[in-house]
Amino acid sequence: MTTAFTSTYFAALEALCGAGVPVRPVSQVDALAAESTPAVMLKHDVHGVDPDDLVKFARREASLGIRATFLFMPPGHPVTVSSYDLDTQCTMMREILAIGHEVGLHLDPYHLVQDEPDLLEDSLRSVLNRFAERGIEMTVGTTHGNTQDPNRDIDGYETAMDFFSETARHDDFPTLSRVPESSAALIREHRTSLAESGFYVWADLPVWSSASGFTATNYLTDKWLEKRSTFRMHVFEETRGAYYRTERQPPGGLNRPPGGQQVAVSSAGARQLAPGVHELPIDAEVFINLLDHSGALPLLFLAHPQFYA
Repeated sequence: MTTAFTSTYFAALEALCGAGVPVRPVSQVDALAAESTPAVMLKHDVHGVDPDDLVKFARREASLGIRATFLFMPPGHPVTVSSYDLDTQCTMMREILAIGHEVGLHLDPYHLVQDEPDLLEDSLRSVLNRFAERGIEMTVGTTHGNTQDPNRDIDGYETAMDFFSETARHDDFPTLSRVPESSAALIREHRTSLAESGFYVWADLPVWSSASGFTATNYLTDKWLEKRSTFRMHVFEETRGAYYRTERQPPGGLNRPPGGQQVAVSSAGARQLAPGVHELPIDAEVFINLLDHSGALPLLFLAHPQFYA
């Protein structure tokens, strides 16, 4: 299956690869920053998609020399349950691993704590065990975002990251004064640790790793592609031509905490994009133009396969 966006998506990736820009999985964040490599970290949140089409999509990316992170929902999640069952999901996950990509967990903590009788720690262990029984180990993950999520703090920011001690964005746990009590009570009851569950990279914005804390980059997302036929790019002052490493992240994934350390990349002397939000039409020429601005790199790129597979 192809979509209206397929050809331009792959033309854009070809433009990146043709210019020598590394496109890598998110788990390489520490190595890329340590080497000051101006790279794109490509992650795919996998929702409802035909399994055969997804594998073909993964093969096509790999044929360009791209390695990406494919993040899958837990078994039975509402956004995927009508597209495939667990065994079918694991079959395509193994195929994607064999192609050379990495796979991880796309976790919706509120779904687990509201639909399962156990504590989040135990429900998460059960999910990971079900994958492990089928030969799939997960050490990389990300949080499922939901624009309709009612569990937001009083400033409108998502609170799902606060279920984990490492990624919590409110620093007054267990008080959680800016979180509505209905959500705060769930977070207090179910608070757990990513590292203790076996994760070493969490691919939210910024990316968390057990080795280095948080690493922020510029951010490109296709979240609004169907509605607007555009990508949205967020450029931050701290990440123009640099990885920005911090110990913590304040509420709101687009807020940069003060006091971090910039790790400049090798092309930082080229032209820089202005900080702010850039609406970009899905067009390979746009990506070619972005390559003239080193401020576009390093970059975390969220692309949903259902738009292209």
